[in-house]
Amino acid sequence: MNAHSRFQALSSSQEDYLCAVATLVRDGGVAKVRDIARLRAVKPGSATPAMRLLAARGLVAHAKRESVTLTAEGRDAV
Repeated sequence: MNAHSRFQALSSSQEDYLCAVATLVRDGGVAKVRDIARLRAVKPGSATPAMRLLAARGLVAHAKRESVTLTAEGRDAV
């Protein structure tokens, strides 16, 4: 599965999460789950599964209690 097909398979909500990560990284250099949640007006408990899914698709790098970063494929998809 290439980056384009991975991006095509995302729901609109997942695309919004990906864009939130890109916005936070662009504006502040770092994207933390709590900031992603705040930007999306959801609880961090809702943002965490989305980050796991995006990480599984190779679009973000995310480890528990760490910042979220876009991978090269994630940057290409945004």
